[in-house]
Amino acid sequence: MILRDKAADLLTSLSPGTSRIALAGSIRRGMKNPKDIEIVAIPLYEHTLHFREVGLQGEMFGDRLPVPESVSLLDAELDKLYASTSWKLRADRGAGLRARFLIDRDGDKLDLFITDARLWGIIYTFRTGPAQFSHGLASLALKRGWHIESGLLHRHARPVRNNRRVSCLLGEECHLIADTHEEHQVFQALGLPWLEPEERTDTCLNQYLWGA
Repeated sequence: MILRDKAADLLTSLSPGTSRIALAGSIRRGMKNPKDIEIVAIPLYEHTLHFREVGLQGEMFGDRLPVPESVSLLDAELDKLYASTSWKLRADRGAGLRARFLIDRDGDKLDLFITDARLWGIIYTFRTGPAQFSHGLASLALKRGWHIESGLLHRHARPVRNNRRVSCLLGEECHLIADTHEEHQVFQALGLPWLEPEERTDTCLNQYLWGA
């Protein structure tokens, strides 16, 4: 099975556990010989109440406290994938919004980037790549006196503490964060014309990096 067919099958398998899912990387850019599969996804969650015992240990009748719990339906679809195919988890980075790295028996690799609606624009743009183009976007933000941090475009420079650049003190609550829910908003915010995925190269950014 060719890699593009595997990618299509993965989208079909994982989509029931997501509110949004799309191919990124070299397959999205239409490269002739993609080397791996990259997918960006926003999970669906099932919200339930988990009852936790709060009575003293050894008591016959302890109180039960309802605790809200969110269960990722994407995790459930991944478990089905592991059980029914040769795809296996090879690495898991971080908690919550994170990256999962899978491999199958043919040695093909899937990089699954899990995000949310607010971060979609930046994450999808950067994971579409190529790497030089994504680095160029980050450089363009810096050239404008801004910075990209944790999937958000801050319209200000990183603060300096003890002669070192540090993270924005307000984090996700910063009022200078640009609205980049969608990919085209990333281009607009940086003053770039829209470029189709197959048009994105580091060369096409040079005029903006050095002439904007």
